[in-house]
Amino acid sequence: MRIEGRWLAGADGVERPVFDGMIAAPDGAQLTVSLLVDTGADITVLAPTVAEQLAASVQPVPTEMVVGGVGGTQQVYEIAVDLLLPTTSGQRARIRGPLPVILEPGSLDLSVIGRNLLDQFTLIYSRPQNTLLLLIPPDSFTLIP
Repeated sequence: MRIEGRWLAGADGVERPVFDGMIAAPDGAQLTVSLLVDTGADITVLAPTVAEQLAASVQPVPTEMVVGGVGGTQQVYEIAVDLLLPTTSGQRARIRGPLPVILEPGSLDLSVIGRNLLDQFTLIYSRPQNTLLLLIPPDSFTLIP
């Protein structure tokens, strides 16, 4: 299976690599989400806007975890949702929740896809070739010298 990403232009005009998906709540509520590719992030974390928009469907549960970055540390919560990533074949790769979320408004502009999920795929990132892919067998790639 192949999951295609894209470069998303931010308000600052900088294009960043993202994968688009859907957050699916147990009650059937769905929310479109863009996830910033961050190979330096240990875990995938949903942005505060995700919890806000799904507040009628799911309630965040506190965890013992904190995440840190340039902006300091933040308490991590979990919400009982799944992440669905569309494939080029029309299927959806399902990442079962609960998924981590940060609740502090303004602390995270985009949800982040970190190594805990990226390590389950082959990531191909080539800005010069405008290519951003997640591969799941049987899809693969070969480097030609």
